Amino acid sequence: MSKRELKKRVKAAVLRVLDPMEELPFLADLPIAEAERVIEEFISEVQEECFSILSSQDATLISMVTPPVLYATYRQHGVSLSRETLFKLCEEILFDEAEIVCDVEMEPIVEMEEESASPYADREELAVLDGETPESEEDDQKMYLVTMTL
Repeated sequence: MSKRELKKRVKAAVLRVLDPMEELPFLADLPIAEAERVIEEFISEVQEECFSILSSQDATLISMVTPPVLYATYRQHGVSLSRETLFKLCEEILFDEAEIVCDVEMEPIVEMEEESASPYADREELAVLDGETPESEEDDQKMYLVTMTL
């Protein structure tokens, strides 16, 4: 992927994901003209920061990186967005919707055979292999992220 394509992908992902009012709640107290200026500057800064961090990486590594790894890289470099927004941004950058072209009907990975079956069964199996079982959905999410980064 060329730097120009990467820059376009980052800009588009930031515009799709970023909600300035959520990230900068003080905007509600500003006059409209000033709020618009602050929003434009904020979006531009996030786009440039994310692009410069990514473009400083080896091009072959970019094609192999996962959202949790990109998230950790951005956090390490001080990108100061909320956790949810930053993770969603990482997903959007790496899995650009424009690249996904599929006419195949998707089926769920985990088939629910009985009412009590857990939708997290595949993750629970991975955790059990490591000798741990999740106590709650939150623990399950943590284990899943750890498993994905290994």
